[in-house]
Amino acid sequence: MKMRGAQRLPLTLDARTHDARLIYIGGFTIQKNLIPKNILLAAESAYKKKADNIVILNLTNIAAFTNYFLICEGNSEPQIKAILEAIDETLKTNKIFPHHVEGKNELQWVLMDYNDFIIHIFLPKVRIYYELEKLWGDAEKIVYQNKKPSSLKGKSGRAGSEDGKMK
Repeated sequence: MKMRGAQRLPLTLDARTHDARLIYIGGFTIQKNLIPKNILLAAESAYKKKADNIVILNLTNIAAFTNYFLICEGNSEPQIKAILEAIDETLKTNKIFPHHVEGKNELQWVLMDYNDFIIHIFLPKVRIYYELEKLWGDAEKIVYQNKKPSSLKGKSGRAGSEDGKMK
């Protein structure tokens, strides 16, 4: 549901409850979203490997080739490899196999295509260059965070206390 004159803010997804709310400027809380389990499994796996800026784009009414993008970043090639392997292992354990994977050798931008959803793992500079969120700006944007939406970030940049642990 779009509202005239109101700018949409990204959804915030609390990973512990898998609850998302669409919030419009002006204080309207409009909608709860259900994110497919497979995408949540992938997002949680990426988060456990300390992926940054995890975003889910809902493309169901925009693209014919997939329903969702999961976009995240790792700060180094070894971290991108670790994120890739964690997601791959988690989804394979759940009998979910990729149609194809690109970028495994270069580890600058890894694309994991599962048909219904596509996972993009970037180095930060590569993510900035390609700007997928801007390219797909009409998509509903869901920001994945494994914390309570009201909690503050500590020095580590993660939710909770200064040591990064949940309170």
